[in-house]
Amino acid sequence: MFAKLRSKKNAADPAPVQLLYNEIVNAARRPEFYSDWQVPDTVEGRFEMLVLHIFFVLRRLQEEKTSDGIENPQAENFSQQLFDHMFLDMDRSLREQGVGDLGVPKRIRKMAKAFYGRVFAYENGLKDGTLTDALQRNVYDGADVAEKSPAALARYAEKQYKHVMAQSAQDVMQGKITWL
Repeated sequence: MFAKLRSKKNAADPAPVQLLYNEIVNAARRPEFYSDWQVPDTVEGRFEMLVLHIFFVLRRLQEEKTSDGIENPQAENFSQQLFDHMFLDMDRSLREQGVGDLGVPKRIRKMAKAFYGRVFAYENGLKDGTLTDALQRNVYDGADVAEKSPAALARYAEKQYKHVMAQSAQDVMQGKITWL
């Protein structure tokens, strides 16, 4: 689905990308995920919530078409910038945590592989009704949590996905997004 996302130089204004990324991070850090739905309040748990929320946005931008029904190059470019920005932030965070120069690329590759795996799982989970299983496997990583937590997170994700998909791609590319 996101096969075209790869590092390359983009010419769009970075300010809306930063603004949107900040909105995604804020949504992913909502306390109820960690308190009410038992998402692990760890680096890994926060990464999982970030991936889930950025998935919604990238999916929305992927659906943006031009008037003649082909992919919108502006949306594609913005998606690429958002993806790149996320991984630059991951790089910075790892370095702040004290990961050495040789360890950062290995961890980034592992995170990128995890990202693509999650995108595939969430896309399919939304289509075939296995989203709860995908969240249990990825977000909770087999942890012993109340059965209601993955189901509640899946209901939230389904509603949030529909909410984001209904928003204007032009607004999203200006950094304007609303969350449930």
